[in-house]
Amino acid sequence: MKEIFEKIAPYYDKLMQNIDYEGWVDYFIKLCELFGIYPEKILDIGCGTGTPARYLVERGYEVVGIDESEKMLEVAREKLKNNKRVKFLKMNMKNISLDEQFDVAFSFFDTMNYMLNEKDMIRCMSGVCRVLKDRGMFIFDMNTYYSLKEIWDNSTTVKEVENIFSIWKNTWDEDKKISTLNLILQVKEGNKKLVLEETHRERAYYPWEIEKMVKRAGFKKSHFFEFKTFKNINETTIRMAVVGVK
Repeated sequence: MKEIFEKIAPYYDKLMQNIDYEGWVDYFIKLCELFGIYPEKILDIGCGTGTPARYLVERGYEVVGIDESEKMLEVAREKLKNNKRVKFLKMNMKNISLDEQFDVAFSFFDTMNYMLNEKDMIRCMSGVCRVLKDRGMFIFDMNTYYSLKEIWDNSTTVKEVENIFSIWKNTWDEDKKISTLNLILQVKEGNKKLVLEETHRERAYYPWEIEKMVKRAGFKKSHFFEFKTFKNINETTIRMAVVGVK
């Protein structure tokens, strides 16, 4: 995941400025409360440029954010450089190694879909489980099989935000259950035009596959919700929230 976010890191926040990160943070906290957990210390996995971490520390939580992309972390550290309740560490989410224990772990914006096989997914989940306190929870959201296959498949989207023109082209591989995004950015900086290109891949998993991996990773229970609700998921759920309880 390191390479795929290095080029776009300086422009990531502009590209994602329509995302309601504050609403995502509020929802994850409500999921904690639903299970009777009131966290103080939170691990943010795949923290990116640190926007969710910013909202979390503003609410009084202590946060450790990990990410594999040094360029994304540079943006995050600058964004929260004067806040002592947060720290950012360069770390591969498949090899989580921390001496600290956390009440909960969060992973936002389909980061877990970037785990392209079950082995890597279980390694990540197992690492999370090891650093959680008893009764701790891992909460993350994922694009569903329906979303990646039926909505993203063979779609092309063009966006223009301030000085950035972007083309998002998706293709779907049914055999591998992987959606590939070819992202092209044209950035105007004065009289110059910078062209960047990255390829992103997301793997679709069925809920029963996630449930099996959560259990193998050491969690006792798993729960699934329609994103931003407490409703059960169904065949046409676009984004699901997953809660693993240790």
